[in-house]
Order: sequence, then structure tokens, then C-alpha cells
Amino acid sequence: MKPLDDHSSRQLFYGRVFGLENTCPHPFEEPSEKILQKCGGLPLAIISIASLLASQSTRSVSQWNYVLNSLRSDLRSNPTLEGMRQILNLSYTHLPHHLKTCLLYIGMYPEDHDIEKDHLVMQWVAEGFVCGIDGRDALEIAGSYFNELVNRSMIIQLVEHHTFYMERIYHKVHDMVLDLIVSKSAEENFLCVVENMETITRRQHCKTRRLSLQLGEAELDKIAPWMSLTHVRSLCIFGLRHRSIELLELKFIRVLFVCKVDGLDLAPIGKLFQLSYLNVQCSYPGSSMQLPKHICGLRHLETLVIDAPLVELPQDIVHLPALSYLEVSVCIAYPDGISKMKSLCTLKGFDPSKQSVDNLRALGELLNLRELDMHFTDDSFRTTETRMLCFIPSRTVGYYDEWNSLCLSDCRLEQLRLGFNFPRLPMWVGQLSTLSSLEIHVDELCNDDISVLAGLPALAHLVLGATNVPDEGIVFSSSAAFSSLDYFESRRTGHSLHFQAGAVPKVETLRFQLDVDEVNSCGIRLAGVEHLTNLKRVAIGLGYTWESDVPMVEAAIRAIFDEHHPGRLVFHITSFYG
Repeated sequence: MKPLDDHSSRQLFYGRVFGLENTCPHPFEEPSEKILQKCGGLPLAIISIASLLASQSTRSVSQWNYVLNSLRSDLRSNPTLEGMRQILNLSYTHLPHHLKTCLLYIGMYPEDHDIEKDHLVMQWVAEGFVCGIDGRDALEIAGSYFNELVNRSMIIQLVEHHTFYMERIYHKVHDMVLDLIVSKSAEENFLCVVENMETITRRQHCKTRRLSLQLGEAELDKIAPWMSLTHVRSLCIFGLRHRSIELLELKFIRVLFVCKVDGLDLAPIGKLFQLSYLNVQCSYPGSSMQLPKHICGLRHLETLVIDAPLVELPQDIVHLPALSYLEVSVCIAYPDGISKMKSLCTLKGFDPSKQSVDNLRALGELLNLRELDMHFTDDSFRTTETRMLCFIPSRTVGYYDEWNSLCLSDCRLEQLRLGFNFPRLPMWVGQLSTLSSLEIHVDELCNDDISVLAGLPALAHLVLGATNVPDEGIVFSSSAAFSSLDYFESRRTGHSLHFQAGAVPKVETLRFQLDVDEVNSCGIRLAGVEHLTNLKRVAIGLGYTWESDVPMVEAAIRAIFDEHHPGRLVFHITSFYG
């Protein structure tokens, strides 16, 4: 990347430190200029030092001069890798001890690997880096550590748009930050990354506690004679096809992450009694995997993720006392008895069409369930509807009279994603008083349904798909305001949206889709945007028949928002044929 000019450098630096791109308090102007001189216009250097200064609890000129004097290299006159490493090392040195430990663990991941926040923090907790304190859950604390590393620019947050409705937030570390992590990890014997036989030979007499295998399959067969796995607490294996790892050697293993690996014998997993986190991913065509038939000995297993072709789940999975997170990407029947899984907080990839009636009924008995992701793999909803005598998302849920006569009590569900259509909005939705995030799709939506959703006091994130809506469209009424909603997404094309004053006072993000041909014939059916006083982001998908019509419609949409929110909004407009 080219160095930034002086103006852009100041904008980046001031924006990160002070929150305003063109503002710097007078006492800090001189040290700021000298620091920017040292950074030489390099964005990574500027954002690293700016993040370091922004993280300090107090701000003083002497503190800034201390940082300035710590920068020995002048990257403007001598832009070297060593100078950049020195800046990153300074940022690392100023990290609190707990953040250093968490950052070094990222060295387990290969270069340019997508980091999933939820899974990384679960690995930190499984390793014992983070514990609950003062009533705060360990995962909550670990999440705050992750956010702090993002704020300090040690971790980069990115957004990828696959389609208009598929937005993925993921994280990476810069290549030079990863080099620093690996170097520090080697110095402190924190972890070992094996990329070739030289590494194995060099480390054969070390007690390796964290091991990341990133080898070609030809070399991997040579590991066993050279490296002991006895002391390993975390093992990550990436992109290999092999059968050579002796899992039974992993007597103290807590984290096992197998990514894009084929042929690994998982039978010994049932005897890894200290295992807390297990994530198995396999993407090779024609590959399959088989878990052992019995895993009830895994008394400490808290996280189980299976993203691979799987014949069946172990029958005794329902007896794992600590299992709180279960995600199975393949559609598979769960063993009967899931009502015994009392510690389960998150359940993802659950297909009701594959389950027994007893298991559907039992979902209502999972008292600690906070997050549920359900979807059908085909059009089986109608065929399974008649046998779904009980359907979940709370402590007690019964299904009678086509999803509506449901009895709910003390519901504590916080996130609910239902990836299939209901005929109408189920009555029990209005009783989900702790729900903060909801995705739901209905064949028919009425105004009363909007009022029901508005009555959910904690609802902050709503994705709503409706095939048919009232003639006046989807109306957000001031008489039924959404008190907490900050994100709204409409998943159908062409519906009118009307926002009355005070109906959605906190909405910051609005996402919807329009058909260009409909706009040309009926106009843009969008009213009340002036009442969205906290709006910050607008994402619009434009479906077109003739691409030449798109610019005019896009300009008209921007004009509507610019009239009431001039220069204030971030727009993301995409167009597609169809």
C-alpha cells in the first residue's frame, strides 16, 4: 500500500485518537506531527500508534512524548520492515497481560485465516485464559477482551457482501501482526506452528502445549517419531488429508480444532477426558466422518461443532453434562432424550423435519436455551406440520391449532432464527420478552402482527420476511413503538414501508429491497424517513430487468434520504438482474 499524504495521515490519526478527523487539541499538535513523521504515512503504523494512545485511560503530553521517544525509526526517511516491527512491538508491550495471552493464541491460525469471534473466545475460555468474575460469564468477559484487541487494531474487522441478503462479518490479523505473534510465541514457548520438518526437528525436545499443524500431507506422516503430543492442551490442524495423528496421546487436550481435514480417525475422541472444545470441519468432495459411538466420558465438553458429512450423532450425546454450544451443519436426526441437555445455551442447524415428536416436544424443556437456529432443508414444512405436537422456543411450548395456541412461561430465549415460512405470525412470539434478535418469515402479515413485535421490549434486531402484506404496506405505528429496535431488514421485494413519528426511535440500520420496474410504475413507496432520527446506515437491493434504469432509481432513492439526512448516512446500494 502506498504511504498516505500528510492530510490523510492526520485524518486517520486524529479520527482514531480523538474521534474527529480534523481536530487535535492544541497541546498535542506538536507531538502528533512528530509521531506522524515517524510513521511515514504507513497506515498500519499510524493506526497502531493511534490505537495505543487511544487506549490509555488518561491523556497527557508527557505520555505522548514517551511514546514518541520510544519510536527509534523514522519510517518516512527510512521505511524498513524492522521499523514497522518496532512500532508493532511497542503496541504489544503496552498490552495488559491478559490481552497478550489472548493475542498470542491467535498464532494458532494460519496466515490470512478468517477468525470467527465466537469460536476464538470459546477457545480462550476452554484453555482457561478467561474465567467468570463478579457475576459476569466467562464468555462475556472473553468477548470484551476480543473487542479490546479490535479497538487496539491488533485484530481487523471486515465485512463481506456475498449477495444483498448475505453479509458476513469476520476478522483477520495483518500479516505483520501475525509475524509478531508467532515470534513472541516462540520466545515464550507459548505455542508451536509446524509448517515443515525443520520446525519439528527444532522442537522435538520441547514440551509443546499448543500446537498448530500446517503441513503438506507428505510431510505429516513423519510427525509421530519426532514430536510428543503428551503435553498439548490445544491442537489445530489445517487443510490436510491424513490418518497419522495419534489422538490418544493427547491426554491433556482441551481444544481440538480440525479444519478442512480428511481421513482423521476420530474414534479416540471419546477418551480425551479433558476436552472442552471440539470443532471438526471437512470440505473434501466425497469425504465423510464418523464420531465414536460413545462420548459420555467427555464430562468437560462445552462446545461441539460438526461441519462435515456425518452419519449419526453418538446416542449418548444427550448425557454430556457441560455441553452448552451445539452446532451441526448437516441435517441429521438427534438421539431421543435431548430434554436431558439442561446446560445447552446455543443450538444451531436444527432441522425439525428430521426429529422425532418427542425431541420436538423436549425442546421446550431446555431451560437455559438462549440462541436457536432452525431451518428446513427442503419444502418439508407442510408435511411435518401435522406431527409437530410441540414446538419450542421457550421453557414450555405446546403446538395446537396450527402453531398459534402455544403456552409459554418464563421464556428466556435471546436469539431466534427461523429459516422457513409460517402461515401467520405465531401467537407465542409475543411472549418472548427477553428476545433481542429475531428472524422470521410468514406467508401473510397484518398490522396487528407489527404491534405484537413492537411489544417485545428487548427486540433490537429484526429480520422480517412476508409474502403478503396489507394494501398500505408495512406500517410502523407511533401507537406501537419499538422501544429497542436498532436494526430492521425486510426480506421481500416491493413492500411499502411507512414510519410514523416515534415508531422506531432507535433504528440505526435500515435494509430493504426494491424492484426497479415497480418503482418506475408506482414510485418509491417509502414514507416517514424523516422520523428515523438516529438512522446511520441504509442498505438497498435493486432488482432490475433493464440495467439502464438503475442509475435514475438509485438517484431518486438517495434524494429521498438526503432531503432529511443530508450527508449523514452511509449508503450501500447493490443492483442485480431479476
